[in-house]
Order: sequence, then C-alpha cells, then structure tokens
Amino acid sequence: MAKDEPKGKKGVVVVIALGKPKKEEKVKKGDVVAKRRAIGIQPGMAGCSNPNCLAQTPEVSGACQTCGSPLDIQKAKKPDSRLKRIGVSGYNKPKRTPNHPKKSHVVVAKEGNKVKVIRYGQQGVSGSPKKRGESKSYRKRRESFKARHGKNIKRGKMSAAYWANRSKW
Repeated sequence: MAKDEPKGKKGVVVVIALGKPKKEEKVKKGDVVAKRRAIGIQPGMAGCSNPNCLAQTPEVSGACQTCGSPLDIQKAKKPDSRLKRIGVSGYNKPKRTPNHPKKSHVVVAKEGNKVKVIRYGQQGVSGSPKKRGESKSYRKRRESFKARHGKNIKRGKMSAAYWANRSKW
C-alpha cells in the first residue's frame, strides 16, 4: 500500500469531497417559514421567497443576494386599535362594562372582513339566570326575549341581539 492511498477495507475506494454540498433535500415552505420565525428576520431585511434559501437580504435590493430569487417582503400588521381601546383580548369576546352610563356589555364583532364595535344590554337590568333551577317567570321572560328578538338574533354576529342572546339570556 502506498503512502498517499487512504486506509480502508480492501477493494473499497474512499472518496473525500471537501466543500461539496450534500444532496439537496426538498424542504416544505412551512418548515422554512418556521425556521425564519425561529431565526427572526432583522429590521430592514427581507427573507428570500425561494423555499430552499434561508438568506436575509436588505429590502431595498429587490432580489436575494444568495440565489437571485425575488424577496418575500411582509409588512407587519398593526393590532386593531378598537381592541385596545375597549380592552378586550380579541374579536367576538364579550366584556361587561359596569362603568358605562347606558350599556352593560361591549364586544368587537368580526365577521369576514367586517369589524364593528357593538354595545348592548341595559345597564342595571339582569338577564335571565342560569337555566338550571330557574323559576317559571324567569323561563317565560327568557322565552319572550327570544321570541321578540328572534329575527335580529338570526342576523348573526354583527347584531346586538345576537350577543345579548348569547351572553345575557
């Protein structure tokens, strides 16, 4: 055996490839997005739209400096100011408003792309108590509300009657 030959089993050739990349694996776009979130894209930088490239490039360049693909520039969406102003944690989550002069509840309703602040319920008037063990008069009161406002309740999340029916009755 010569000095410059690599040691190994007889008949087996050992190939040493320095600097050559391994066979490229196909990566799902979701995996790359998760990796980008873990890495965190720096301010003023944009990620590459190529699913196999994790490079970050300045937004002004327009194309990835590593592979030449167009950049995936995503503007951060601001949270809805109505949620913060009213003090609710998210859309379609009713909240009691004991300090409001007229209405007892508020909700920021969202259906599709429509968003609307809805205040409902008369302040100081209780709705129906829990159904279990309720008296006849409370049962009739609840049924009367549902019969009187049935048409508006059917309108869906964008109506005050829907939310009153859901949280108070």
